[in-house]
Amino acid sequence: MEKTKVLLIAPQSLPIPAVKGGAVETLITNLITENEIYGAVFFYVISTYDTEAIKCNYKNSKIFYIKHDLRSPLRFKFYFLFRKILFNRFTKKMFKNNSFKFERLTLFGYQCTQIAKRIKPDIIISEGYDKLNRLWPLVGYFKDIKFYYHPHYVREEVLSIRKLFPNTIAISKFVLDHWVKDKTLNGNNVVVFNGIDISLFNKKINSEQRNKIRESLGFTKDDFVVLFTGRLRPHKGLLELLKAFNFIKDKHIKLLIVGDFLSETNRKDKLSESEFEHECSSIIH
Repeated sequence: MEKTKVLLIAPQSLPIPAVKGGAVETLITNLITENEIYGAVFFYVISTYDTEAIKCNYKNSKIFYIKHDLRSPLRFKFYFLFRKILFNRFTKKMFKNNSFKFERLTLFGYQCTQIAKRIKPDIIISEGYDKLNRLWPLVGYFKDIKFYYHPHYVREEVLSIRKLFPNTIAISKFVLDHWVKDKTLNGNNVVVFNGIDISLFNKKINSEQRNKIRESLGFTKDDFVVLFTGRLRPHKGLLELLKAFNFIKDKHIKLLIVGDFLSETNRKDKLSESEFEHECSSIIH
């Protein structure tokens, strides 16, 4: 019996497997790693290109790597010109109820469609990808395939995108309620909580080992330690946390930060990378 073929469209800022970190990327990596044991389905993953990530091989998964540059293949340029001529203002006016289908075609949407044509998946899931409107060529070509959007954080409903991806797999009811507000749209909307390997958090250590670890990090056994872990980015709230800690007078309350100032060229934060790093570093020092 042939396995169900599932196409996962990963966020395109960090690669799969998660050799550069990333929460969503780690979840996808855990999913395909676990599937190596059980082989329940066959995963295809569309990921951004990375020289380290391409060295990894899977038995029950195949990863397609895309280099995100400005150079478009000649056939894409001709295809885009054809769409531009075909779907002119008159045509768009005729189909105004489905105007979301006439979003500007992008190279990424075209590349995803070409990959999907080759593998003919049974299910397509967009993993927290923000620019879902770019994927309308994919939806237009595969009319009989189930499309799912997997939001990993709270995002307000966008009806044009929900029409593209009518089915939702949310990580919590809170996330689902924000994304699925219009109940008249047909779709299968469910909650599937993120899984973790609980064995990582069941390790037992005695008081002597605990104190030795704390001492190696510069803490005493009487310190109250607050841990912040994650990518050090403006939208994570690290700067606000550091400013709040400046108000704490008790010297035994300490903040431990675990992470990296990993740049994301696609993000537009209020603070630039250098400004954010400089301000955080100056408070820490």
